[in-house]
Amino acid sequence: MNQPASFKASRVDPAFTVQYKITDATNVYARVARGYRAGGANVRSSNFASYDEEVNDAIELGVKTRFADNRVQLNAALFQNTIKGEQLTIQEQPLTNPSLTNTVNSGSDKKVKGAEVELTWAVTDGLTLGANYTYMDAIKFKDIDNQLTTAVDLTRFYTVLTPESSGAVFVDFKTPLPIGNLAVHSDYAFSSEYWTTPGAQLVAGFGPTYSRPSTKTSQLGARVSWNDIAVGGGKMELALYGRNLTDDTNYVYGFDGCAFGRGFCEFRTPPRTYGAEVKFAF
Repeated sequence: MNQPASFKASRVDPAFTVQYKITDATNVYARVARGYRAGGANVRSSNFASYDEEVNDAIELGVKTRFADNRVQLNAALFQNTIKGEQLTIQEQPLTNPSLTNTVNSGSDKKVKGAEVELTWAVTDGLTLGANYTYMDAIKFKDIDNQLTTAVDLTRFYTVLTPESSGAVFVDFKTPLPIGNLAVHSDYAFSSEYWTTPGAQLVAGFGPTYSRPSTKTSQLGARVSWNDIAVGGGKMELALYGRNLTDDTNYVYGFDGCAFGRGFCEFRTPPRTYGAEVKFAF
């Protein structure tokens, strides 16, 4: 039997930015924007019912400035995202048939607010240092009554991909050689713990030692290249690189529903990787 599902929406999602130049080196701005995630239907539901779009109203206030003879650039911003009609995937029969799921829109808004700062310093003509840091404040999880069942069974949804702290630092160095140039780049990125999937787990089933898996990031990379080597009428570049040099094994993506609907699957970050590149440009 063909079970139809219908979703239709006509939208106008505006974005406005206002900037004010305080000096030649400093300006402030305010931005208001709206984005959305389209609605649809969950193919694993029993009735193929449709769900509405999810809307994100974003506000950002920031400043961009340069100083120290334009060698230092500082960007800073405050932001808030208000998510309305959040799309939540929930089990229709969590105790008897956990593989049946449906998607519903949350009746309460979710706010994610925070601050970010970015600093770049051209120490010399050949050496540049940089760093950025982001702080996010969001509700860790919320418990809602499963509207697809007749019983009162609170289901917990976690806020995903929102570490409280995250950031990165980098170093760029370049210098001319008798033939071509030497360029060295290294970067390190990190985050505090966060969840990768919403969960949709029954609160009643939590034991006294229950702890949901979380993850965090710690990535170190580097690249050394000999570039701008004149070859005939073109240029050649030779490079060595390394990714995840600390061989971090934390997972970066996960989903619920493994092991007959009662498990948790995860994919770990790629292992330490080395490589070499040869490029020709004509």
